[in-house]
Amino acid sequence: ETYMIRTTVSALALALAVTACGKPATPAAPAATEMTADQKAEISKQLNEWFDAKYEETLQRSPVMLTFLGRKDKNDQIDCFTRACSDENLALQKAAVEEMKAKFNYDDLSDADKLSWDLFEYQYEQAAEAAKFRYNGFVYDQMNGPQGFVPQFLISFHRVDDAADMRAYVSRIREAARALNEATELARENAEHGVHAIEVGLGLMADVELRATGVAAGMGHGQGAENFLRRCYQLFTCFLTLFAQLLCRLVIVCGQVTHFCAQLFYALAAAF
Repeated sequence: ETYMIRTTVSALALALAVTACGKPATPAAPAATEMTADQKAEISKQLNEWFDAKYEETLQRSPVMLTFLGRKDKNDQIDCFTRACSDENLALQKAAVEEMKAKFNYDDLSDADKLSWDLFEYQYEQAAEAAKFRYNGFVYDQMNGPQGFVPQFLISFHRVDDAADMRAYVSRIREAARALNEATELARENAEHGVHAIEVGLGLMADVELRATGVAAGMGHGQGAENFLRRCYQLFTCFLTLFAQLLCRLVIVCGQVTHFCAQLFYALAAAF
């Protein structure tokens, strides 16, 4: 029995030894190497150069913003106001965020660069959220809208230093017609989705008209009043459209007159 026990113990010990030899020790994970200051500086430099390039791409899609910054790139154009252009800009923003995440590692950045990263991504997220409510805004109202912005922009921000700037100014006047038509189409689309002028304004207009025509007592607050408000809104939108077109034509005529005067001035200056 003693011999059998010793044999069994020896066999178990040998089996354990063989099993232990068959499992190599797991190597320790290499310690994370700390980035040097020069490496961090180089990554920061690359990231900020990338930001600068993306910002320039954004500016080149907005002639108006270029003019706001005092630059004369594309100073013969005005931004596209269509929804298709808005969708394209949003898609480019999304692609830029994805490119940033593919090119750079967030954990390798300094605190300042992480803030730039967060803001760049946040801007896209806000734009994407805003796009869900694209039909909810007023394109034209009694205070704001492209009908006032475009003339103000041309008068206050388009700088004319030479004949080329004057020709660009006239070109922009022509562009204004296209931009106002695009804005008017946006207003029509918003109206089709139920976004109209503010109810308070319509109510005041309806009350004045009803009292003036003497039918307020008979119309009440039923279907007749709703139809009247709808007609008031239609007249209001037609008025805005006509006003925008007339304003655009006036700006075009003024630009043509200015262009003619400028050419006459240069011709007289060259003659004398």
